[in-house]
Amino acid sequence: MEIQKGTLLRNKSDKSYAIVIQEPAVRFFPDANHRYGEFESGVADTAITIQWIDGGYKHTLQRSKMSANWEVVNENR
Repeated sequence: MEIQKGTLLRNKSDKSYAIVIQEPAVRFFPDANHRYGEFESGVADTAITIQWIDGGYKHTLQRSKMSANWEVVNENR
């Protein structure tokens, strides 16, 4: 799945569309226990920032978790 700024994505579950609004970049994603204890915990992954076509809501997704719910809209369709 090749993703870059301007890529159109479709959510597989609710069929909504979103567009990638920034070039993908590596970012730290803290896990659920990040704020407890003396150590930071999480993973470094590619951050994909999207904006929904309907409503304009913006969100940053973790690339490794996107394949289950998102697909790139093919221009040949």
